[in-house]
Amino acid sequence: MRTRPDDAAPAIRVTAVLVGWLVDTLSTTIAGIPLLAAFGVDATDQTALDRLNDAPDFLLASLALGLVCTALGGFVTAHLARGAEMRNALVMGVASAASALLLALTGVGGPPVWYLGVGTALTVPAAALGAVIRERTRAETGNIA
Repeated sequence: MRTRPDDAAPAIRVTAVLVGWLVDTLSTTIAGIPLLAAFGVDATDQTALDRLNDAPDFLLASLALGLVCTALGGFVTAHLARGAEMRNALVMGVASAASALLLALTGVGGPPVWYLGVGTALTVPAAALGAVIRERTRAETGNIA
């Protein structure tokens, strides 16, 4: 039995996913600069950056900051999705996890394996949390847009 077109699930909005991914990536990069400064590291000093990969307090702060930025990206994605908020935010989370993992694995040095594992495992749930927050704020304000 064929389903009618109006019964189909809302589609993935590529624009929503890309904009959310950009928000995640850019906010992580921009917010990372003061984080580096807080740890007394110049962002252009590769040796100092490599030393941070052995600093658990920096890694935990970096992980938390990155996940907050991913939740922000999920929020923006859900806002732009218009009908498939969670599905689009999950796709954005997968894209963010994949790009971050690819960047980490193709770069020189890099964070420890535990950091990559935890970060990758929590990226999609963080994006989903952003979508949940978007849904709740929309419901609380009575805004259907």
